[in-house]
Amino acid sequence: MHFDAPTAAELVKAGAHVDQPSHAQGTSKVPALVQAAGLGATTADEDRAKLAILTMMLAQKPNLETRDPFGQTALIAAAVSEDPDVVNLLLKAGATTPISMQYESHFRAYRS
Repeated sequence: MHFDAPTAAELVKAGAHVDQPSHAQGTSKVPALVQAAGLGATTADEDRAKLAILTMMLAQKPNLETRDPFGQTALIAAAVSEDPDVVNLLLKAGATTPISMQYESHFRAYRS
């Protein structure tokens, strides 16, 4: 799946609840924060746009512990997608999701 920065920016500016699952027909019911954190960017420009959108999302002070239907938080999604910039952004914002053994290997690189 490709990160659509312009659409995400418009939704955040319009006050979308980024920590709530979507209930629109045909959506995956994954909160936008979790979805954005886990999506890969294919270019440096997309990566910068993704970080800018996530920063906008975090400015709303969302619940960082919100989970998708599979139990993943934004922090877990970012770690699984191997995106250190997003992991660090979420950690600085206060994400403290307990890591289950299922995701332990993804977090070793972020420990001091």
